[in-house]
Amino acid sequence: MTRLGLWVEGLSAAPGGPDLLAAAVAVAQAAERSGFDSLFVSELADVPPGGPPGDRPAGAAGRPSTGSDVYEVYSLLGALAARTGYIHLGAVPCGAERRPPAVLAKIVTAVDVISHGRGELVLGVDPDSGDEGIERLAERLQVCRAVMEDESPSFAGRFYEVSGAVNRPAPVQPGGVPLVVFTQPGVTVGPELLRVAGHYADAVVLDGDDGAVAGAVELIGEAASSNGRSPSSVQLIWRGGPGRRPDELAARLRAGADGCIVSLAGADLPGAIERLGPELRDAVDSVPARVGPGRS
Repeated sequence: MTRLGLWVEGLSAAPGGPDLLAAAVAVAQAAERSGFDSLFVSELADVPPGGPPGDRPAGAAGRPSTGSDVYEVYSLLGALAARTGYIHLGAVPCGAERRPPAVLAKIVTAVDVISHGRGELVLGVDPDSGDEGIERLAERLQVCRAVMEDESPSFAGRFYEVSGAVNRPAPVQPGGVPLVVFTQPGVTVGPELLRVAGHYADAVVLDGDDGAVAGAVELIGEAASSNGRSPSSVQLIWRGGPGRRPDELAARLRAGADGCIVSLAGADLPGAIERLGPELRDAVDSVPARVGPGRS
């Protein structure tokens, strides 16, 4: 899974430049050349807050300018899957994912098949949804797992119910596509969310200092053990914003993180990726990876 990932929040076509698909392919291929093993595209690139692209002021930071082209994010990932070689691909929802979980599992399975085993299924949670949002997340994770792993999946919960949702072709990755819980930047991640991730997810993405990382690793490991899983079966990925120094990534890995994700934005994303990637890759590789049972 992710050791060094890239999160791109605002994929759009610049006026007078290549079209959106060509621009997105350039970003993905630059990430592959520069040492990133995962690329996450934000769904904010599809429907920015405040309305469609034409309703946004030109040049709004991190968002498409007026008149910019945008694609549905999973359609874009499918195209990138056919034009890249090894980088894993995932879409970051804005808050809680709105698609029915069984449908989402089917969509991401297609990305996994097209990419020959490089799909990532990312789920978020609305920070204002309280306990109900955490409960919904737990059920969504269980539904997605069942649809990807079982021949005839069945689940009945408070919010979702699935019976016999056949998912063919099946995911390429053994055990199905990895399930990633992606928390929004600056949002306090409570113990209940971490316990849900420990019970049902394959990875959780969060920010914070060394102490927050170490505490989250311990809590997730305890939750995994309580659900009959290996404590090392859930990957913790630390997320850093633009301008993060390589030594910060190395510090978070030493504190217990398994991988790191950085976010970038700007007009020359391929150039920025190629300038920053090798330095970040060296920093990540300077800290030995901890690989345990159930973790790839």
